[in-house]
Amino acid sequence: MSRPHWNRAENPDLLVRYVETGTAASLLPTLPPRAAAVGAGAVERTRAVFEAFADLNIRYADEPVGSESGWQAIRGPTEVLRTARMANCVDLAVTFSGACLDSGVHPLIVVLDPRAGGPAHAIVVVWAAGVWPGPGGAPDYRAFAPGTDGDVSWARGLRREPDDFGAFLPVDVTRITSAGATFDDAVRSGAELLTSPEWQASIVADVGLKYATQGEFRSEPRKPSGISTHSEAIDTLDGFRENLLSTNLPFVHPADPQDPTEPQRLLERLGDDGGLPGVLLVGAAGVGKTRTCFEVAELAVREGWAVMHVASGDAAVTSADLFEAIEFERAAKVLVVLDYLNEYGNLHIPTLQNSIRPHKFTARTKVALIASCRPGWHATTDAPLGLLFEEVTLEPDAARTAAVRDEILNVVARQAVLDVGLERMRETCGDRPVIAMLIAAEAEHLHEQGQLREMLSHIRPANLLEWLERRLAEDDLLPPRPKNLFSDDDNEPSQALQACAAMLLATPLDEPGLLACGKDLTANAERILRRLRSMKWVVNSPTGLVPVHDLVTDQLVENVLLERPTDIVRTEVADNVLNACLVTGRTIGRYAINLSRIIRDLHRPEAMSVRTHCARWLSGRAEETGKVLASREDEGSYALGAVLDNPSWSNVAFAEWQLVVDPWLQKYTKSIYARHLLYKGLRSEQGKTDQRLTPAALSWLTQHATTTEAGFVLAPLLARDLSEEHAKAATAAALSWLNQHGTTFDARFVFNPLLARDLSEKDAKTATTAALSWLNQHGNTIDAQFVFNPLLARDLSEKDAKTATTAALSWLNQHGTTTEAGFVLPPLLNRDLSEKDAKTATTAALSWLNQHGNTISAQFVFTSLLSQDLSEKDTKVATTAALTWLTQHGTTPDAEFILSRMLTIKLKVESRREVVQLSLDWIEENGAGSDLVSKFVSRQREMTKPVAIKFIEWAMANPGNEDVSWRLSRLVKHTEKWPDLTIKLLAAIEEMVWTIPTNTTTLNSFSEVDSLMQALCRIPQLKTGIFGARFDDLIRLWLSRPESLSPHCSVGTSYIEFVSRVTSLLILSKNSPSKPNEVLDRLETWIHNWKYLDEHRIQALNCVNFARNFVDPELS
Repeated sequence: MSRPHWNRAENPDLLVRYVETGTAASLLPTLPPRAAAVGAGAVERTRAVFEAFADLNIRYADEPVGSESGWQAIRGPTEVLRTARMANCVDLAVTFSGACLDSGVHPLIVVLDPRAGGPAHAIVVVWAAGVWPGPGGAPDYRAFAPGTDGDVSWARGLRREPDDFGAFLPVDVTRITSAGATFDDAVRSGAELLTSPEWQASIVADVGLKYATQGEFRSEPRKPSGISTHSEAIDTLDGFRENLLSTNLPFVHPADPQDPTEPQRLLERLGDDGGLPGVLLVGAAGVGKTRTCFEVAELAVREGWAVMHVASGDAAVTSADLFEAIEFERAAKVLVVLDYLNEYGNLHIPTLQNSIRPHKFTARTKVALIASCRPGWHATTDAPLGLLFEEVTLEPDAARTAAVRDEILNVVARQAVLDVGLERMRETCGDRPVIAMLIAAEAEHLHEQGQLREMLSHIRPANLLEWLERRLAEDDLLPPRPKNLFSDDDNEPSQALQACAAMLLATPLDEPGLLACGKDLTANAERILRRLRSMKWVVNSPTGLVPVHDLVTDQLVENVLLERPTDIVRTEVADNVLNACLVTGRTIGRYAINLSRIIRDLHRPEAMSVRTHCARWLSGRAEETGKVLASREDEGSYALGAVLDNPSWSNVAFAEWQLVVDPWLQKYTKSIYARHLLYKGLRSEQGKTDQRLTPAALSWLTQHATTTEAGFVLAPLLARDLSEEHAKAATAAALSWLNQHGTTFDARFVFNPLLARDLSEKDAKTATTAALSWLNQHGNTIDAQFVFNPLLARDLSEKDAKTATTAALSWLNQHGTTTEAGFVLPPLLNRDLSEKDAKTATTAALSWLNQHGNTISAQFVFTSLLSQDLSEKDTKVATTAALTWLTQHGTTPDAEFILSRMLTIKLKVESRREVVQLSLDWIEENGAGSDLVSKFVSRQREMTKPVAIKFIEWAMANPGNEDVSWRLSRLVKHTEKWPDLTIKLLAAIEEMVWTIPTNTTTLNSFSEVDSLMQALCRIPQLKTGIFGARFDDLIRLWLSRPESLSPHCSVGTSYIEFVSRVTSLLILSKNSPSKPNEVLDRLETWIHNWKYLDEHRIQALNCVNFARNFVDPELS
């Protein structure tokens, strides 16, 4: 909003409302931070403010203070300090007062009128006896406050010099505009004006005392909506949520004071400068996550922290918003509370990680975060939580849970307990704190009506739905029903209960929105919602009406949608409830979010039932849903994002893309809000391969390619498999974006997938240059890993390679032992490094492995390190560490890369044997398909029967693989130990020969199949009988192939048994191969190529000559 003019005659006190905090602090980095009782005193802080203003060369605007009946425009601090840098005395007094507040100084604005008449003048007076801690001022200030009506008295004295005695210090702020003026001059001038008989104080605006908002008359609110202070958060607590305060419901601490979930321990952990900046409480619904977060916040406030609560939902607070709010606060320590972390879709964790680094803030603020989530989301999310949060499981034991329940009963249902007894109330309320609180309140209500004892006999323990049903019946909102809703009858939940479920699924939402969801189910929606609010099951919040806890929604929806105990979805009821969301895009989005949570936390059979039905519902309502989503631009985008995140609706949305998504995309193709939809879609599991998103994203980028938001679309787009045309367009868009935003910190997310792509020489050079420029500014940050990883893997020019390598080694010097270094070391080690750089990189890798060598991700460092030409000492350290890793992760699929390296390294006998055994274990678990492991293992003497079976199974599945004969040859000798494998082995070799393509191949280039046939000739089971006959047929088939009888015979191999077997077939004309003379000629030629003893060749030639005596020349 525009700043209204000030009229001193009509409302002189309005002057305070023009004072802004935060703006001066953001424009003047030299201002001291506001931190109570910390740092310099008020006078020195005021001096720092004056000197910061004086350095700006602000010009004086010769405009008098408005007359008694006139209006006056007030320049804002941005205009005074940055743009025009021109101001009159009132402008300066207002802006200077805001800067004083930013610096922890309590200011007053005094307007002086000359007794002889003429223009008025404004100065600032600051309280020198203390600091300003925040709105309302310091508790002891009021004893000093001057009167603002009639004669003004300055209690405890007025200073005439900065180091004089007195509680108040006057500053003539217009002296800022005088060349060479000093702070001391301004103080003397202010004192002279205040004490001069020629001037009288007409207005005293006590800014420090009356200031309440961040510049009520500023053009734009500085603090984003959705972020509140702790006191503001307390003011919004409603209904049972007021019990988050210990003053209303005492907090039950863990029995062990050192328990990691004890609030004091959590705050100490958050205050520690080491480790991650955040703590994530992971626990089931209703175990006390929100309460613990609030308790930590209470402690933090008492210990001098500034606390910020971030709202989820439509507030859509971004990392940039949060950074601005923290910067505005200018506190030494800030605690950010993120209850239900999964609901903060716009808080991109890597961006947030960078935004809260202490050096980012003018006041070098220490920022900590406490967040919570349920196990269901925690187990399925792909968010990189480890960048920010240390996870702490919140799982109170039975004793603490019981103590919490008893505390609730003592506070909420004291008379009910006296009425029916503590044990009966314990049984009635159950152990889950939230459920216990709601039931306890209802029990207390029944006691007041004298009906508690009677009603308890009809309601099952801890059954929330029956208590709601009783209240609705009390209001005549239910038709006549059996007393037990879930008895073995055919009755389904009433329309009233269905309306309750529908409205709760739409929360958080305003009252009209909720009523719109309920009205199609019942005409009594308004009365039902009123009853839910009177029961305090639904309460006010900054984002609209919400359930007092998600458990209320979860339990009600579960029991309305599912039949008990079969867990079958009530089809008609579920359709009624789901149909209610087709009101606005916002309600569809709310349903998507709440249903996602419910499905994640249900047991698998229940979850699958609900998930399947929800998917079927959307499939049948796809067209209608698409129309509703397309009705509003911003709502539709965020709602579609939620739909694509929903486990039951995502697949349907992609399957019915034209009906669900396209209507919005076609209508708002150029909308900036499409960024959210495209980002969610491109990152979703199905969206990663759905090709329809690519043209939609590229079309959007033609309109918004240079906006900051485009980075969110470019990153997942570049990470996809793209056609040549699409890849070219995406690359061009990325390079265009980097041309404008390439040095911003968030550009790392675009560099990462861009540099990993196959780029043209020109584009590669442009991207590389931009990446090196980015590293020049941000190369010492932990997140530089995102750029180093793909950049170091590229084919770089000598100059660029040297620059990148030097930067990477410098980065490792700072961050070499962090987890993130595991992403930089592999591509660095794989480069052709100088001897010095290679040694440095190797040392860094070994140091990293010393700390992280047991983690699964260490495989990438091991693989690259073991490929290097290491010294004997480094080889020993690396291989020892690798063996340790293999003992823990040796059967994982990716262990093959380490095993393959270890198998090629010269090791001591014991280590070698250990590696071979680990390789056998790996093949037993993963099969023999890996060239990296199987090829080496097949050459070893060691073999186990399970591994032999894996080799045969692999050969049967891959008969055309040219390594089949090599690997199976090693198994033949083991058939003596495992004769039952002979027939399986024969079948695998038959499959191999039968599937050889008709055209010539490279198979048997080194006589490996011939050698396999020779080995088979030695197996007793294949010499006679049916299996012998099958082997004969296999020999005939093999000899018909041109690849057989290769001249490139293996050194030291004799094929005498094979020749004997072939010639015996020729002697028995019935079983003879076709063209026997030709076969004999080929055999004779082949024998001369043997690289073996002459006597064996002579024996083989004798067999050939003997066979010729039986071959009829005419047949050839």
